[in-house]
Amino acid sequence: MNTPWGPERLAELRQHLDNGLSYTRIAAAMGVSRSTIAGKLDRLGWRLVDPDGAAVRAKARERKKKARKRARLRREKLKADAARRAIGLGYSKTSPEYRNKLPPAPEMTKTELRALLAQAVLNTTGARACR
Repeated sequence: MNTPWGPERLAELRQHLDNGLSYTRIAAAMGVSRSTIAGKLDRLGWRLVDPDGAAVRAKARERKKKARKRARLRREKLKADAARRAIGLGYSKTSPEYRNKLPPAPEMTKTELRALLAQAVLNTTGARACR
């Protein structure tokens, strides 16, 4: 039902709004979508009537809850970053700071190095690559 918003439809909308119906119920009563009602009310500058303000308080509680969660996650991330920096994990693997914190590589023979390389290839590509 795509009728223009004439005076009768606006009066009906105002009546539903004054009765405290939600966007969804107004839309169902008027035969349009919820977003149509929300957009029209926004363009007219009209707001839903919430006599006790329960919806406003619920949204405020939800916003505060989300803000507390974000702050907690931020604090945890800062603590983890500080711990990583303390043990040297906050550096790039190509930086001298990172390399200087690594233990020295053990002395290996060519045979041991070849075996190590073969094992690395097996670990990364699978057994089929070495056949």
